[in-house]
Amino acid sequence: MEHASKRELLVIVNKQKDQLIRYESRLRDVVTAYKGLIKEKEALEASLKALTVSSTSDKSTRAENKTSSNETEKEETTANSAFTSEVEVSPKEETNQSEETVEHLHSQLATLMNSLATLSAEKSRMEASFQADKKQLRFEKEEHEKVIKELQEKYQQSLRLHQSEVEILRSKLTTERHEREKEQNDHGVMIRELQKLLAEERRLKDQQENQTEELRTKFTQLESQSGQKEQYEKKLRDLRNELEATRRKLKRAEAKAKETPPLLLELQDEMANMKLQHQAAIFEEQKRAADAEERARRLATVHEERVANLEARLAELSETVGNYDRLRQQDQMAIQKLKEHIAQVDIEHSTLSRITPNMSVIDSEAELKGKSEADLCLDVQTLVDKILYLRGQLVLASQRAEKPVDIHDILNINDSLGFKNNDEHKSCQEEYQQLKHEFEQYKQSQLQQPNNLRMEESSVVSSLQTQVKTLKDRVRILNSQLEDTDAEWKQKVDDLQQLLKAEKMKCKEELAATEMDYRGRLSLLEQQLQKQRERSLSLLEEKEQEIQTLKSTFQMFLPGNMKRGSPAELLETKVSASNINQFS
Repeated sequence: MEHASKRELLVIVNKQKDQLIRYESRLRDVVTAYKGLIKEKEALEASLKALTVSSTSDKSTRAENKTSSNETEKEETTANSAFTSEVEVSPKEETNQSEETVEHLHSQLATLMNSLATLSAEKSRMEASFQADKKQLRFEKEEHEKVIKELQEKYQQSLRLHQSEVEILRSKLTTERHEREKEQNDHGVMIRELQKLLAEERRLKDQQENQTEELRTKFTQLESQSGQKEQYEKKLRDLRNELEATRRKLKRAEAKAKETPPLLLELQDEMANMKLQHQAAIFEEQKRAADAEERARRLATVHEERVANLEARLAELSETVGNYDRLRQQDQMAIQKLKEHIAQVDIEHSTLSRITPNMSVIDSEAELKGKSEADLCLDVQTLVDKILYLRGQLVLASQRAEKPVDIHDILNINDSLGFKNNDEHKSCQEEYQQLKHEFEQYKQSQLQQPNNLRMEESSVVSSLQTQVKTLKDRVRILNSQLEDTDAEWKQKVDDLQQLLKAEKMKCKEELAATEMDYRGRLSLLEQQLQKQRERSLSLLEEKEQEIQTLKSTFQMFLPGNMKRGSPAELLETKVSASNINQFS
């Protein structure tokens, strides 16, 4: 994967280098052309200035001549003396003016010559550059044509080689087929001959067996004859030996018939080798195809892994953003709870500040013996506040607990503060009594406490207020930090999304660029092939026209056509035909 990425980067770098070289050459050409245009512009401006100055000077001289002529006519009528003086002065002025005009014309001529020289130099330079470009294009064209010819020659050579190899293989196959047919025919002839030999041997065996049977019969008949017994036994042994020899020959012939010929074995081996080679070639092609598919699959998996990594990164970023949102909500809830706690502390402080002056006036003994109706009402109000505070704390505790408790079942208030004496509310009544007892103790302690303790309480309250302020500041700072981090993470997410889009666009652009490049190359090759075809067709047409003209001239020079026209006419027609061919 790393090697592939390095190769791709090297290819991109080489392409960019080629583009930079082309752009530099184009820029040089543009700079030279721009400099030439500037020179031409300066020359034309100088010539234009010279021409405009010459036209203005001519106009001014004409106007001065007219005014001087009018004045001379008026003064001729007045006095002759003035006329003589003016006649003496006028030649001097005319000579001065003529010298100035001549110098001016020389300067104009010099500027015009300079401008013409610059224009001619630029023209010659442009023509030289044009000729150089033309030569270079012609040279490139010739090189391309040479390359095309070489490729065509190579293609023709390879085609001829393949055709020759195919012909050689075909000839080999035909020769081998003929040889195999010949061998098969030879084997058939050999088998037929062996069958004939086997039949003859069997016939001889039957004859010998018949002879042995006859001899046995004769031997049985001639057993009585003792003198001939040994001869008969000898003959019998000889016949048995001959029978065994014929049997051995018969076995050899059968073994030869059963054995396979060596040529057939060689042919079978060659066929097996050819099959193995064919299977190996098929296996190599399958392996190459599998390697190509594996490479394509790896590239696809790499792209998919990259996309999956980017998606996972986006998911992680979104999860972190969600965590930050959740932490922000938790912080906001904690801030709200702190605010509620601060409000409750303020309420308690206000209630205590209201209770303490009233309780200082009432006598402790009167409180122990009995209370008045106003004091009872005051105690009831404070108890109601305390119960409401505890109820709020109970609600918060039930919200925070894993198993929330139904508050209405615990606190069933009837007629503003009357508790039912049911078994369900015994615990509540006990808690109420305990709270009442604690409140009584608190009142007594408040009455017994001196003023310095109250001052300490005020200092505690002020410290609590400062703590509340610091907590508020801290909450504000945390909120700002949370907003900043949220913005940073959102910015990172946006950047990553933009980077992903840019990568996708880059991949698409690279793919489109490569496709355009290959299409351009293909179109150039098609154009070159089309031009080559057109050239070949035009050459064929020219050759056909030349052949037609030669045929026509040949027909004209035949003896039958010579009578119809003179040689001069035939020569004129031939020349006109050749001229037409040249123009075409």
